[in-house]
Amino acid sequence: MGSVIESNIGGGPSDSEKVKVSSGDTTANFLEQKLSQGSNITLTKQGAGSNETLEVSATGGGGGEANTASNVGTGGVGVFKQKTAVDLEFKKLNAGSNKITVVDDVGNNEIDVDVDEANLTDFAGAGAHGLVPDPTSETGRFLKDDGTWSSVTAAISTTANGTTIKEVTQESDFGPDVGGIISLTPNTTYLVRGIVVCTNQLSVAGDGIAVMGFNRELDQLSYSGTASLFDVVDRDLTVRNLWLRATNAAGQVITAINITPLASANNYGRLKVLELMNLKVANSTNIWTIEGFELVDVSNCLIWYIADGTIGARFKSCRHLEITSCEFYNWFEEGNSANLDYYKMIEVQQDSAVGVGNGVVNINSSIIHPETVQEGVSIDPASTTGFGTIASNTFTDTNLTTGSLADFDYNVQKNYIIQANQGIANGNAKGTLSIIANVNDLDTGTTNPQVLKPANVATGAFSNTPTFPIATRVITSVTDCSFTYDTKIEGNFWVAVTGTVEMSGDGFIACRLRANGTAFSHAIGLPEIRQGRAQSFTFTIIGVANFGDVFDVEFESFNTSMSSTPKDIKVREFVLNGYQF
Repeated sequence: MGSVIESNIGGGPSDSEKVKVSSGDTTANFLEQKLSQGSNITLTKQGAGSNETLEVSATGGGGGEANTASNVGTGGVGVFKQKTAVDLEFKKLNAGSNKITVVDDVGNNEIDVDVDEANLTDFAGAGAHGLVPDPTSETGRFLKDDGTWSSVTAAISTTANGTTIKEVTQESDFGPDVGGIISLTPNTTYLVRGIVVCTNQLSVAGDGIAVMGFNRELDQLSYSGTASLFDVVDRDLTVRNLWLRATNAAGQVITAINITPLASANNYGRLKVLELMNLKVANSTNIWTIEGFELVDVSNCLIWYIADGTIGARFKSCRHLEITSCEFYNWFEEGNSANLDYYKMIEVQQDSAVGVGNGVVNINSSIIHPETVQEGVSIDPASTTGFGTIASNTFTDTNLTTGSLADFDYNVQKNYIIQANQGIANGNAKGTLSIIANVNDLDTGTTNPQVLKPANVATGAFSNTPTFPIATRVITSVTDCSFTYDTKIEGNFWVAVTGTVEMSGDGFIACRLRANGTAFSHAIGLPEIRQGRAQSFTFTIIGVANFGDVFDVEFESFNTSMSSTPKDIKVREFVLNGYQF
C-alpha cells in the first residue's frame, strides 16, 4: 500500500472531514493536508467508516481542453465547422440532388457516396455545348441535343455556328434515298467511320458539304451502282481522308460539272471549288469525270489497283486544275497483275465548247506509272490551255509496251512548260533549217544585205527546196526560211550556224541571225573569200525568245577593206540549229 495521507476536504461539507490514506499495515503516522476543489472540479466524500471514499468529478463548462481542428489542402470544401467548449463540430455530407446518395454504413464505419443511375435522365440542353459522356456506361453512351442518352452505335449529329457534323456508319446515315438518290444536306460535314457500302448515289444538293474520314485505310465508301458515288452539279464539295471505290464496271467515284459555256467569257460560270485531298482510290473500276470549276484541287491522293473499267482521272475545261503529290500506280487487279485494262491515267479532254478551255493546269510532284497499253498523261489535241505546267514528276515505264508515258503533241500543247520530269522530254522549242547543194546566187548584188529566202535568189528558187528536219514548238516557213517561236514561255535560246559560201573576187561575206527583222550584231559568221573560192564558216549565238518572235538569216558582201560592196553570193550549203533552254 502507499503512504497514509489524511486531509480536510477544502470546500467540502465540513473542515473536520478528513481523507485517510494508509501505507503498509499501520495508520499510526500520517500527514495532515487539506485538499481544495479547482475550477470545474468537485470533491465529494462517499460512504462511511471503512468504506469511506473521496470522489473527484469534473463539472464541465469553460473552454475545454486546449486543442482544436482544421481543414487541410488548397481545394474543395472542408467538413470542420467550429469548436464549442469541448465539442468539435463538423458539417454533414448532403446529397445535392436525387442523382447522388449518401448512406451511413455503420457496419463498416463508412459513409458511402454513390450515383443513382435511375435518376440520370434530366440533362436537357447540355448537348448544345457538345457531347456529354455517360459516366455510368461501360458501353459508351452520350447525351444528345434533346437531353436523352443514346448508344454510340447510333450516328452522332451535332450543330454549331450553322454547320452540322454528322457521323456516318451506314448508308442510311446520309439520309433517305428517293429513286436511288440521297440528297446530302447543305452546310453539313459527314464523318465516315469504317466501311460504308452505298447502293445509292450521293447528290451534292447544296454548298458547304464535306465528306471526310479519319484514316483512308480504314474509312471507306464503296459504291456498287452504275452511276457515280458522288454527283456534283454547280456546287462546292470537299472530300478528304477516305478510301473510295466503285465496284460496278459502269460506275464511277465522282461525276462533277460546274460550267456554262455561254456565260461570261472570263469564267464561263466556273465559280465552285472541288477539293479532293488525301484520298485512296483503290480496287475500283473507274475514277472520275470532272468538268469546269473555278478550282479542282487533287492532292496527296493514292490511286491504284484500278481494273475492269475504262475511265481514269478525266478533266475538261477546268479554270484552274492542280494535281500535286499524287500516285497513279499499279492499275491492275490487286493480286492479279494479268488483269489489266486500257486507261488514260490523267486525261485532259477536249474543250467543253469552242474557246472554253482550261485556264491553268499544273501537274507536279507526282508518280505516274502506266503499264503495257496504258497512257500516263493524255491531252486531247482539241484541248486548249492558257498556261500549263508539267514539272518534277516521275514517269516510270516498267512493263510499258504499246502505251506511252505522255500522250500529247508538244507542238499543239505549246502553252505547257514541261520541265524536270523523269521519263519524258522537256518541252523546249527547237528547230533545224537545211539548204544543200545549191548553185543559184543570192541577189546581194542588188540589195545588200539580203535575207536568205527563195524569193531573193536570182532564179527565184534554190537548187533544192529548204527543209526543216527538226521543228518543235516553232512555226517554220519554207517561203521565208524562217522560224516563229511558238510558245508563250519566254525562253533562252542557243543557235549554231554553219555554211559554205562563195562570191567572185576577193572580200568577206557576213552571215547574221535576225529577230523580227533586226540583226544580232554581237555574233556573226565572217569567212574571207580569195579569188572566188568557196569558204566554210560557223558561229554560235545565244539570246532570249518571246512568243511570236520570227527568226531568219541575212547575208552581206564586203570588199577587202570591209566596206559593204554589193556582189551576188552563192550559199552552197547552209545549216541552222536552234534550241531553247
